[in-house]
Amino acid sequence: MPKSEGYKPSQAMASNAARGLELREKWGRGGTAIGVARARDLKRRATLSRDTVARMHSFFSRHAVDKDSKAWKQGMPDGGPSAGKIAWLLWGGDSGRSWAAARMKEIRKQEEQIRKSSEVTVAKVNDELGLVFGYAIVCKKDGEAYYDLHGDHIPEDTMLEAAAEFMERSRTALEMHKGERKGTIVFAFPLTSEVAKSLDIEAPKTGLLIAMRPDSEEILAKFRNGEYTGFSIGGVSLG
Repeated sequence: MPKSEGYKPSQAMASNAARGLELREKWGRGGTAIGVARARDLKRRATLSRDTVARMHSFFSRHAVDKDSKAWKQGMPDGGPSAGKIAWLLWGGDSGRSWAAARMKEIRKQEEQIRKSSEVTVAKVNDELGLVFGYAIVCKKDGEAYYDLHGDHIPEDTMLEAAAEFMERSRTALEMHKGERKGTIVFAFPLTSEVAKSLDIEAPKTGLLIAMRPDSEEILAKFRNGEYTGFSIGGVSLG
């Protein structure tokens, strides 16, 4: 999952983006307004969000074929680089391509860990409101790092970022980590060690506390009778 402070482009990416802007100004071609905006961010090495990294990775994946074109290899009749080559530089060039691929690999690994460790014991079922309460993610137990049955550990900072993105973009609950939506997360509270301390809360566990409302009485009944003992939350985008 993306780091809360974002992802900082390398100096090589900044240099490529600056070169792309210069060439675009000189030859009047290459890239779109989005590409120019990206280049300006890269040039000043602004921190980038998870979604921006995903868009960069997608751009390079789509346009890698442009490098095989005659215009790319030999240049244009006026002596300048092709529009595709300039656009490539605007997004950070070859350095940007490898950087975005590496960051997306990290992100996907973290997001896969989030999904694998999102089944945690249900604490309470409220029949009146049709809500199921419990931890969707456990980060620490009795002050020590918590490892789930898959051997995965989700750090508190990773959980916090995951919770923010999940609540903003999805709030869906799945059945056994797959299929269509089976419920909605109506409450969520990321309880980190620092948050607990600031609120004078003593808790043996830290992590993501949620209340989920199943879409059907059938699903609620499975929680009530103990057939379902954990949550399966969805909506963590891989981009």
